[in-house]
Amino acid sequence: MIVLEIQKLGNYEDIYALDLFLDDFENTVLGRSQSESRRYSAWLQRKLDDLDQYRERAIQLRDFEKVEGHNMLYSIRYPHSKKNPRIIYFFVHKGKPVLLLAFLEKKSSDYE
Repeated sequence: MIVLEIQKLGNYEDIYALDLFLDDFENTVLGRSQSESRRYSAWLQRKLDDLDQYRERAIQLRDFEKVEGHNMLYSIRYPHSKKNPRIIYFFVHKGKPVLLLAFLEKKSSDYE
């Protein structure tokens, strides 16, 4: 049986993540070059700052969207970037976001 743990993420007030999320983001999104790693890390930090501040209302901000066909899943995207990363998350008790996974969207069916 696989057990997934959820833990509070860094210095954010109410953002949680699967215990493997940061490793997943690093392995999937961050590049080998320092400049690329800094750019995508800074993007993630900006978007998580927005999510921490606005929670469920973040869906009204640019780059946040509801995953089509799924009632409880949301996405943060980095459109028009070389890698086109996505972060999938959902909300739990009192609107606290839980980050699930990071992936690179190459085609629209990647959400499936």
